[in-house]
Amino acid sequence: MTSSKKKTRLIIASVVSLVVIVAIAFAWFTATDEVTNRFRTADTPDGNVEIVEVFDPPDDWKPGQKIIKQIGVVNLGEAPVLVRLTFEEMLKLIRPYTASGSAYNPASSAVPKLTNPTAYSSWFTLTGTPNAAINNLYIDSLPAGLQVKATAVTSGAGTPAEKTAYSFAIFGSPIASGDYAGRNQKVTADFAVATDGSGKVTVSNIQYYASTGKDSYAAVWATVRPTVANINTSRAEAAAALAQPTWYGNYIELNYTSASIDNTTPTSGKWYYNPADGYFYYIGLLNPGMISPNLLESLTLNSLAGNTYANLEFDLVVKMNAIQNTADALSGAWGISSGPLYNALSALCE
Repeated sequence: MTSSKKKTRLIIASVVSLVVIVAIAFAWFTATDEVTNRFRTADTPDGNVEIVEVFDPPDDWKPGQKIIKQIGVVNLGEAPVLVRLTFEEMLKLIRPYTASGSAYNPASSAVPKLTNPTAYSSWFTLTGTPNAAINNLYIDSLPAGLQVKATAVTSGAGTPAEKTAYSFAIFGSPIASGDYAGRNQKVTADFAVATDGSGKVTVSNIQYYASTGKDSYAAVWATVRPTVANINTSRAEAAAALAQPTWYGNYIELNYTSASIDNTTPTSGKWYYNPADGYFYYIGLLNPGMISPNLLESLTLNSLAGNTYANLEFDLVVKMNAIQNTADALSGAWGISSGPLYNALSALCE
């Protein structure tokens, strides 16, 4: 198992957290509860237990694509510990793009739909001055902040039936400031070339494409406490789908290592999800030098995810706790004092 400190659109949430947004980083665990602090000088997990992962962050997560994301815990200390993991999520989605008569304003909360004008680099630029390179075409009237390119195809050259067909492209000039500085907004328009041979081009029905902004949804598993049936999909996305059911679904899938998890009953050597507190517990001692089985295996963006998932940003924060294997720590630090989970963990305690 390897670890990566590469950051790509990544946020480090706290000193006990690993943040994943399609990138990854580590932070050292530091115990702060009273029970753990009692044993600080002799038998503490502070600084010696960390999250380990295997992850190659994609820059372009596609619908239907499974991304390997393996999560486990390693004990680098000298005493056995009990460990648990939980998740926090942040999901940002751009609202659907719509056409309007107004250009993107960097001071607004809107998000421009972007286009790449390099595809038209060999075309001719049209302005208010006739362009001799393309039959003296010129723009009759064009609002500021727009660029127009044109190309021509002539058939039957030199014959009475000679015809010239023009193609046009229009897009916003490079955005001057803000998050999208230097990029070009997608624009559409209708073009008409004068039939009198003057070269005049009239532009009408100009439409600028933008979204009204981003939707952001958070989910702290220790607070929302998903049921066992709901741990395989993003809880932040579930909140998005609840708020905007026509835009969003449940397409971000968390795939667990099937051989390493048992959610029916706490089972030795496996992870167990406890819906009472939103944590996954490893049912076993993590002895010095030991790495736990992987809890998480991969993440998938379902193939049904549509255009509303373009430019998605998804942070998955993996938070860890480690305590000494004592019954006092179970009840004092984790609040577990009865039931099957307590029975399984207390059997590992001194």
